[in-house]
Amino acid sequence: MSERSRFWIACGAILAGLSVVLAAFADHVLKGNSGIAEVRQFELAVRYQFYHAIALILCGLAGLCGKFRGLNVVAIGFLLGIVGFSGGLFLRVCLPQLHLGPIIPAGAMLWILSWLGLAGIAVTGKNRLIRS
Repeated sequence: MSERSRFWIACGAILAGLSVVLAAFADHVLKGNSGIAEVRQFELAVRYQFYHAIALILCGLAGLCGKFRGLNVVAIGFLLGIVGFSGGLFLRVCLPQLHLGPIIPAGAMLWILSWLGLAGIAVTGKNRLIRS
């Protein structure tokens, strides 16, 4: 297994596990102490973090099939999207006095571009197979 593939699989697994912890936090702590809008934002951030953690695992698994050009750029986009979108929403709920500006929409844009990049990699099939 390539080093990069292992990295993306591990990153995705850690972020997916963190999603479970954050979902429990939202259910047990936030629901009694926050408004409905804040809880919904937090749960949205958790859900999208989980989806994109799975996308990181998918990038790692794709890396096992060959050396696809652009796959690491796509994975970095997914990771930065998690930080920007989900992280931004977490901060907005937990620290509402912070002004985050375009961080949340930038994270969403990174996800859109990463999904399009992954589709492009799949459609073009541009890869170099690893020969042993």
